[in-house]
Amino acid sequence: MKVHAVNEAGDGPDVTATGRTIGVPTLTLTGQTPDYNSIAVTFTPNNKGGAATCQLNVSGVGLGGAVNCTTQPVTLTMTGLAPNRSYSYTVSISSPAGSNSAGGSMNTNTLRATVVCGDTSYCGSGIYIYSVPSQSNPGNAVGRYYGGNTFVPECHTANNPAVNASPWGGKQTNEWLKIDGQNKYFPWAWSVLDAGDVLSRLPAC
Repeated sequence: MKVHAVNEAGDGPDVTATGRTIGVPTLTLTGQTPDYNSIAVTFTPNNKGGAATCQLNVSGVGLGGAVNCTTQPVTLTMTGLAPNRSYSYTVSISSPAGSNSAGGSMNTNTLRATVVCGDTSYCGSGIYIYSVPSQSNPGNAVGRYYGGNTFVPECHTANNPAVNASPWGGKQTNEWLKIDGQNKYFPWAWSVLDAGDVLSRLPAC
């Protein structure tokens, strides 16, 4: 394409210019990495010559990040998730020429609790599971776990008084763990969570 300027002095010299075409951007999923409380999605974008933005959305949670992107691999992370859950996600790229997206699902890591029993003469016959987060009524006992047993907790809840298992290898706390998928509760005092026994990894019930 050639253009030239015109003024009172006459025509100016021709100038050659080349226009740049911007294409609709694309992206390709290349990896996903779960943790107990987060998921990370890796993808390769192609901005097709335009200024593009890439973002991650997790269904039911919201936006996990938005960045400017070109053709280099991008990893976006959503934090604040619960363990032992499946999350659907969508990654997208958009520019003035249009947009594209791709989706998938990912499970956060399974967080287990292990029952502790440091004195089998006291707790060797098992620690009771209850239908409510309280051991004040023995009639609410619905089973028992033994030292070394593991289970998957869904959430945690507090209820006084505290359970004191510290003399037998546990701890003293009023927190209870709800067993995943069941209306049953086990005292956190008699168990240890994976990854450092951090209660905040679980959501509140």
